[in-house]
Amino acid sequence: MEKELVLPQVKAIAAVDGNIKQYALPEDKVAQLKRVFVPMFGKLEGFEDDYNEIVTQEEITVELSGKAKRLRLDIGKIRISAQKAHDIEKADITRTSKAIDGINNLLKYAVVKKEEGLKAIENHFQNIEKDRILKLDECRKIEIQIYCSDPIDINLGSMKESAYKMLLTGYKAAYNDKIEAEEKLKKDRIAAKERYAIYVSRKDALLVYGKLFNRGSLSENTTQEEFDKILFSVKGLKVALDKEQEEIRTENKRLKEEADKKEIEQKKEREDRESAEKIASDKREKLLEDERKKALIEKQKQDAIILEERKEKEKLQNAAKEKAAKDAGDKKAFDDAEKEARLAPDKKKLEILAATIEGIVFPEVSSIEAKSILDSARVLLKKTAAYIISKSVEAGEIKK
Repeated sequence: MEKELVLPQVKAIAAVDGNIKQYALPEDKVAQLKRVFVPMFGKLEGFEDDYNEIVTQEEITVELSGKAKRLRLDIGKIRISAQKAHDIEKADITRTSKAIDGINNLLKYAVVKKEEGLKAIENHFQNIEKDRILKLDECRKIEIQIYCSDPIDINLGSMKESAYKMLLTGYKAAYNDKIEAEEKLKKDRIAAKERYAIYVSRKDALLVYGKLFNRGSLSENTTQEEFDKILFSVKGLKVALDKEQEEIRTENKRLKEEADKKEIEQKKEREDRESAEKIASDKREKLLEDERKKALIEKQKQDAIILEERKEKEKLQNAAKEKAAKDAGDKKAFDDAEKEARLAPDKKKLEILAATIEGIVFPEVSSIEAKSILDSARVLLKKTAAYIISKSVEAGEIKK
């Protein structure tokens, strides 16, 4: 437990005595205060040993805690007694103070009222001047407020008349300038709206001419004379453009009529040509069909002749073989038979050639001209094959 340094009782009494003396109280009042409070310090001194014994213990026990409580209650009684004495002494002082204040207030009331009356007489002319200045300030501010909306903080009543007139003149000039500026601004706005309305009207009048109107040539500042020139120019361009477009429309109509007429003529020519070509093609087809039929009949005839000749050849060969066998000793007869046998393959070759010519396969073509050429070649080749067969038969014997 912390140890506390206890102030000795003698020093405490001396401190109280010094505290009373610093207020320069009368001796009887000092003696009265000592009689009330000094005995209390004596009682407090009687508890010093018990207090020091308790607070100097190293360990707090239950018994020590009980002693501390009893000592605290005893010491508290001294504090309560001191407070009661304080309240009694202070109440007496308070009553004395109030009595003094009351007497002072009576004196003050009697004196102050007289002072104020005398002061009013003393300052009579000064107060009249103050009232005049105050009223003049109010009048001047009402007058000047007409020309100035802002509050005026300066005292106009104390201002000399010449200075006030100069100030009023300045406010009037500023006010008039402001009014003139506002009127000018209002007129300028009205004029700007009128100019814009005219500009819109003029622009609408020119927009009907489309691209012929250069929008950059027109503005709100364009004069009537300038607008008339622009309108005249645009109208002239419009007339010229309408004339040119009418000429173009007329020319386009003429060209279209000519093109339609030419197309009708070309269509008729095409139809006539196709009709003639169809007739010619039909004729060629019929002619080729007739030629094919004739060639087929001729081929059948030639096939019959070839068959007959083949039978005859076989007959001759058999006869030659029989004769050769019969006349084995006859050399000439044997040579003739052999020659006849040698000649037989050439005729066969011609027959094969004729058959090959007839069997030629022609390509597929689409144009009428190409078809006509192939049909003619087919007829000629058939004739060539028939010619080979015919001549080989007529010759009877073909030499190598």
